[in-house]
Amino acid sequence: MSKTLGIAVAVVALATGAWTMVAGRMTLTADSKVWVAGTSSVRSYTCKAVEVDGSVMTSAPIVKLEDAGSVVEAVTLTVEVDKMDCANGTMNAHMKKALKVQDHPTIEFQAKSVQTAAGPDGSVLLTLVGDLKMAGQTQPLAVEGTMVRGEDGALRYRGQVGFDMTKWGVKPPSLMFGTMKVHAPVVVGFDVALTESG
Repeated sequence: MSKTLGIAVAVVALATGAWTMVAGRMTLTADSKVWVAGTSSVRSYTCKAVEVDGSVMTSAPIVKLEDAGSVVEAVTLTVEVDKMDCANGTMNAHMKKALKVQDHPTIEFQAKSVQTAAGPDGSVLLTLVGDLKMAGQTQPLAVEGTMVRGEDGALRYRGQVGFDMTKWGVKPPSLMFGTMKVHAPVVVGFDVALTESG
């Protein structure tokens, strides 16, 4: 192929959208987990997300973990409040009421930027800076975790982030006539895996 013909082919490919083949979309696998842990005046608790939905849009495949910061264009994570389980029916009801599930059925996180740094044993420290929407309010949040590539090729991202729920206008539940009061600080833990999707 001549140089001129090669340039022409490249121009046609761009014009027809063939360049989009280098981009990609990754979705969460079924074994991905997200949970919320906190304490109260009586005991600690953990509420698990029964289902987690999320995706990562990239401008190119993530060949090297350290390249994630430059190729990841968008990250979204969604949890349905009604599908969170605190392993206690009363606690579930109070949690859903506090999160205003009737008017705001989902908790959503959207990353605006991705930062990477070298981690231990070949891992990468990945920080997602974005917005968390919960109970009808949106506030900035930085999520830090460790990303590794599994033997199956899937990317796994693990970590936790703590925050005060009242910053989002969430009133901590009070149970048993006020004898059990949930504390405002909570920690959200996550262990999610990503695979390429069509």
